[in-house]
Parts: sequence; C-alpha cells; structure tokens
Amino acid sequence: PHPPSATITDTTSGRTGKKSRRTVTLTAEDIQKKKNDVKARTTLLLSFPDEHQLRFSKGKRDTYRQRSKAEEQALKALMAIDGVG
Repeated sequence: PHPPSATITDTTSGRTGKKSRRTVTLTAEDIQKKKNDVKARTTLLLSFPDEHQLRFSKGKRDTYRQRSKAEEQALKALMAIDGVG
C-alpha cells in the first residue's frame, strides 16, 4: 500500500571515530507496530492509580512553576527599566 521510507543513520566505527552511513528502510508495518507499542505503553501508564501519576508529573510541575516565576520577575525588571511599571 505505502512505499517504504528510508532513514539514514550515522554510526561510529571503532577507535578512529569515522562515521559510516547506514540506510534503514521503514515499512508501513514497522510504523504501525511503533504506533501500537506507543498506544500499549500509554494504556499501561494510564492504568496506574492516581497517587502514582502525581509522582511522575510533580517534577515537571515544579520546574514549570520555577520557570514561570523567573520569567515574571524578568518581565517586572524590564518594565521598571522602561518606566512602565
């Protein structure tokens, strides 16, 4: 149905560090298998109880909050320099 797509990957060989190029052909079946694997992993993660889900997302949430505060402080500093705030 669909023509295979080619992906070129670089591999390092031996101690010399020379790269050899290798072509990997992906078929529609390979792509569908990858999609199914992703769906299976997502389903598995969604089956965890909520208290475990919170543990996984807490670090991302804390990082976002810290970044937002830093951006807000920088914006206030710029407004003070411009005489707007």
